[in-house]
Amino acid sequence: MMSLDRTTIVLLGANLIVSGALLWTNLMAIGPLASAADAAPQYRSTRGKTPPSGATELTGAAGASTRQRKQMIDRLDAIQKSILALEKTMISGRIAVQVENFDQLEVTFDYDQLRRAFQKESE
Repeated sequence: MMSLDRTTIVLLGANLIVSGALLWTNLMAIGPLASAADAAPQYRSTRGKTPPSGATELTGAAGASTRQRKQMIDRLDAIQKSILALEKTMISGRIAVQVENFDQLEVTFDYDQLRRAFQKESE
């Protein structure tokens, strides 16, 4: 008889612990002790050239994406400047081409295609 009483007490104790844990979880999730988890404000692009003044000071995931976006924009600006300089050089005609290994080049002509090109030019 003593064994049955002891088992009952142990089971009731375990039930009390599990019920208490569930009650605590519910109180912390929806009760007055629950804390709000609001996200930090993030910079959203308005397609401007420069981000707002506080955007470069952001840390964490939002700051990382802002820094990455700024790096991409800076690199694209550098590529655009390089292409514009190359375009200006090509338009001005200041390009000199020197072929040094002309004896190694194999030149084959498609005379039919060449004839068609000249016919189109003359039309």
